[in-house]
Amino acid sequence: MNQFLLWRLLFFAVAVAAASLAPPSEPFVLVAIAIAIWHGAFDGVLARPLLEPRLGSRWAPAFVFAYLALAATVGLLWWSAPRAALPLFLLYSAWHFGTEADFGSFTPASAVAGLSMGTIPIAAACYWHPVQVTAIFATMLGGLSMQSFARAITQSAGLILWIAVPMAIVGSMSGVRSKAALVGLQLLLFWRCPPLLAFGVFFCAWHTPEHLFTSSVDARGRFSPVLMWSQLRSGLIPWLASLTALAAVVALGPKNLTSYASALFILLSALTVPHLMLNELRRRNSSASLTGARSLLPLPGTSLSNRKRTASTQSDRADPQARPALFP
Repeated sequence: MNQFLLWRLLFFAVAVAAASLAPPSEPFVLVAIAIAIWHGAFDGVLARPLLEPRLGSRWAPAFVFAYLALAATVGLLWWSAPRAALPLFLLYSAWHFGTEADFGSFTPASAVAGLSMGTIPIAAACYWHPVQVTAIFATMLGGLSMQSFARAITQSAGLILWIAVPMAIVGSMSGVRSKAALVGLQLLLFWRCPPLLAFGVFFCAWHTPEHLFTSSVDARGRFSPVLMWSQLRSGLIPWLASLTALAAVVALGPKNLTSYASALFILLSALTVPHLMLNELRRRNSSASLTGARSLLPLPGTSLSNRKRTASTQSDRADPQARPALFP
C-alpha cells in the first residue's frame, strides 16, 4: 500500500529535522504516550467488520474479553518471567513495526526485509544510547539486580543494527525503493536524539500515521478518506477514556521519566500482542477481499459488462446442459 508514500516520508523527514534541531523533553514524551494510546483506539473499529458477521451483537463483549485476556497474559509473563518477556517484546515489536513497511506481495524475502526494517528503531536506540536504554530495560525487568542482563540485551540488539540495515536496504532496492529513505531517516533520528524522544517521534510521525493510512484501504486496495474519518471518529471515545486514565497516572504516579517510560513499554508490550494479532487477521481478510474484488474488475480494454458476458459464454460452453432450452 504505497500511495502517497513520498508525502508520508516527507512528513516524517520534517519531524526528524525538527526533533534534531530543537529536541523537546518530558512534555513530548507524554504526548507520545497519548498518541500511542490513540493508535490502539482504532482496534475496536477494525475488529467489528471481522467479528460482527460471525458473532452478531456479541462481537463487542467477545472482542473486549479476548483483547484484555491476551494483554493480561502478557502482563503475567512480565511478572513471572521478565527475562523471557523482554526479548520476546523486542522481537514482536520489530515484527509489528516491520509489517507496516509494505514491501509488496508477501514472500520470504519481503518478510525478512520487513523484519529488518522494523528492527532498526530498536537496534539503533540500543547502539547509540546504550546507557539510557539499559536503564529503561533494567527498570522494566525489576530493578538494579537485572542490570547485567539488561546490558547484555542492549549490546546484542545494538550489534544487530548493522545486520538489519543492509538487509532492509537490499529489500527496498528489490521492492519499494523509496523505503530506502526510511532507513536513513530512522538512523539519523536515533543518532541525533535521546532514545525516548527518538522513539516518540518515530511512533508519532511514522508508525501511527502509517498504521492509520494502511488500515484505511477499501476492498479494491485504494486509500479511502471515508474509512479514515470513520476510524478517527469511532476511536475518539476510547481515546478520551484512556487519556483520562493517563492523566490520573501522571498526577498520582512517580515523578520519574525512566519509570514512566518503563511502565509505558510494559503497557505497550501487553497491548501489542492482541493489536498485532488483530492486524494480521485484518490483513489476511483484506487480501482475500482484494482478491475477490480484483476478480470482478474488467480486463484491460474491456468493460465489466463484456467481461460478465464473456464469463457467461464460457460457462455455457463448459456446460451446454445448463443453458435453458429456447425451443422445446
